[in-house]
Amino acid sequence: MTNEEKTKAFIEIHRMFERLCHQNFKEHRYSCSECILNKMKKSDGKFLCNVFSVFPVSPIVTDEDIEKVIEIIQKWNEENPRKTYLQDFLEKFPQAKKSRGQEIPIFCVQSIYGNNSVKCLMDTGSPDCFSCWNTSMPEEEEK
Repeated sequence: MTNEEKTKAFIEIHRMFERLCHQNFKEHRYSCSECILNKMKKSDGKFLCNVFSVFPVSPIVTDEDIEKVIEIIQKWNEENPRKTYLQDFLEKFPQAKKSRGQEIPIFCVQSIYGNNSVKCLMDTGSPDCFSCWNTSMPEEEEK
């Protein structure tokens, strides 16, 4: 794995960690006590949550600790997928008219969420509205 690939992987894991932490804070009134990383201990008996804030530079963090944290974060991320534009829209407008066959709204994602929400494939001559509507929303829009 190149340094660039390692950096990208670290950034992706860190984003998942931030999402997990943010969601835990919302659900548990700003308490870490119920967080899955806080409930598990690393090899020296300290909380796994602290591993993420110091790895990969700390000599007190073992490879086993790092692998355990990454495994937990990835599992949580798979079990808690980000909301799609379609899910968000249908939560807000459950009776909205949908297209035949695809069960998506009859208008473009961009007309509701703005031009920067997704890259519309209509411009390329290959409309794929289903893919656009099923794109994950950015974290800051998931409200």
